[in-house]
Amino acid sequence: VIGTLDEIVNVFNNSALPQAVIVACLSFIFGVMTGMGQGYIAIVMPIVALMAPGNIVLVGIAMVYGMAGQMVTPTHLCILVTVEYFKSRLWKTIGKCGVLSLLMILIFSAWTYWRYYL
Repeated sequence: VIGTLDEIVNVFNNSALPQAVIVACLSFIFGVMTGMGQGYIAIVMPIVALMAPGNIVLVGIAMVYGMAGQMVTPTHLCILVTVEYFKSRLWKTIGKCGVLSLLMILIFSAWTYWRYYL
């Protein structure tokens, strides 16, 4: 009602940073903060929808970076259940998830940059 979302999108669109960088950072941060898919999607997707309507690349960036953030946080419930069930160490498990998340980000970013930005 007060137009906060429109103002946020306006600031992001007038920023010197590319839209992809803004969406990636927001998704990763909110993925880490919430630890669940519904959290970062509910926060970032309305921003993406207003920043660039119909831009499927930004949607993909939001999904991949949010998932990476979700997988490297101790607030992610699946990691906590896995650690408890298999009696593993939390930070060792998160480290392994972090390596795979970094690999996912690198492959997705390289492919997306090569496919859509070159």
